[in-house]
Amino acid sequence: DFTCITQFGNLYGVLVAHPSFPAKSIQDLIALARAQPGKIVYGTGPVGNSSHINTEALRIAAGIDIAPVHYKGAGPAMLDLVAGRVPLVSTVLLETLPFIRSGKVKPIAITNPKRSPSLPDVPAIGESLPAYQSGTAFWALLTRTGTPAVVVKKLNADVLKAMQAAEVRERMALMDVEPVGSAPAQCDAFLRAQIETWGSIVRASGAKAG
Repeated sequence: DFTCITQFGNLYGVLVAHPSFPAKSIQDLIALARAQPGKIVYGTGPVGNSSHINTEALRIAAGIDIAPVHYKGAGPAMLDLVAGRVPLVSTVLLETLPFIRSGKVKPIAITNPKRSPSLPDVPAIGESLPAYQSGTAFWALLTRTGTPAVVVKKLNADVLKAMQAAEVRERMALMDVEPVGSAPAQCDAFLRAQIETWGSIVRASGAKAG
């Protein structure tokens, strides 16, 4: 149904905890969850969003019993985390950086395949849990299939040119977005690979659309 124009960039995800939560790392969290099966919950967005599915991937890979508490968005989840009403929240890093920097929450791990430039000392989950397989939260520009190739090519060139502007790259860096700027064929291949990756995690998690 859709034709790719370009992948703008990737967003980093993070698992954060209330300062009083005893775990400081993924290893700590796994040990705590195994000692208290079924007692630990984490706040996240609606069923099936990237943060929810990546945390389900952690649950599956580690063989632990933790459960999601779904919110309409990251804002309400973070407010409940700061207030101590939930011990953990999984969301995109952009939503948490002000709280991390103010010390109101503590980062446990990055949910992406690699560390974030904004938090270089916070490890990715896969560093200590090799079985963990995550998808990538991303921004991409698509159009309808059947759009003339010359139009797709022009749109791609214009977007890539805009992405080279200093103010655009600065803004993306402030938002903790890793810039990509791919060709249409590269974007298409990436999306197809992500469908397979996310699909396998969703099937394993048992998550269902509401």
